[in-house]
Amino acid sequence: ATETATDAADATSEAASDAVDATTDAANDAAEATTEAATDAAAATTEAANDVATATSEAATDTAAATTEAANDAATATTEAATTEATTDVTAEAPNADEALTVDGFDLDKVTEMVESSDLGALEKVTLTKGLEAAKDNPELLKTMLEKVREALNL
Repeated sequence: ATETATDAADATSEAASDAVDATTDAANDAAEATTEAATDAAAATTEAANDVATATSEAATDTAAATTEAANDAATATTEAATTEATTDVTAEAPNADEALTVDGFDLDKVTEMVESSDLGALEKVTLTKGLEAAKDNPELLKTMLEKVREALNL
């Protein structure tokens, strides 16, 4: 009976040890699977976040490039329109301008108006108009000033 009890105790102990080992293995497998799943989920989340950040950055870059291009196009169109209008204005005035820009046909008001309505800088406008006013009674100085005006206005 002692031997049977010992064998039963040994079998119970061995079964308990096997159960503990199986439970430990199952717990370790579950922990390992949970860790792998969490790692995979974190990697997928990081990759998705990187994809979203990249897409957002690309969209922002594309938007900025499109906005810059549109602004440049608008500025170019405005400049071209202003240049065309200025050229048309100067061309329309050219027949009278040619005569007003000669010593014999000099018209201070007309030439001053041409200078003031041009796209010259403010300092150049003042210099030319003051020079014309000072030279209006001296044909030699007037001739020189009228040449400077023609040159500045590209006439």
